[in-house]
Amino acid sequence: LYSMPNSGLNNYPEPDGSEFVFAHYSEDPGDHRFGWGIQSKPDNHGSGYQIRFRAGNGRYELARDASELDTSNKTPPTGEYIIAKVTWSSNGDISVIIEDVDGNELTTLQATDTTYQSKGGVFIAGRGTSSGGKAIYDGIV
Repeated sequence: LYSMPNSGLNNYPEPDGSEFVFAHYSEDPGDHRFGWGIQSKPDNHGSGYQIRFRAGNGRYELARDASELDTSNKTPPTGEYIIAKVTWSSNGDISVIIEDVDGNELTTLQATDTTYQSKGGVFIAGRGTSSGGKAIYDGIV
């Protein structure tokens, strides 16, 4: 899923310190991701920032483009929703809290990076696997 400029999905996150939230559900242990701060249609890795859910590799990742900024060696669950709360500040601070639907914290990711300082015009949600499973992304709130 890509939201492109003029798609009607123009409420993109900005690096203003406010929190944005999305929900993720997956039935397979593939490589799932959500990205923001993207300046153009992404390639395989995507420009901008990403949270990667890698259940098959037993880890979560916070990345910029193809570069990891932080990792957590906890396995993302499959078959249930998880919630990611992201705070992106103009000084480059990025904080991610990942919780289950009951509000129990599963892990956190943090980094400081000032490569992208504008909201861009794209966000992405997608999969890096061809295993035939499905992932559901419930927007940005």
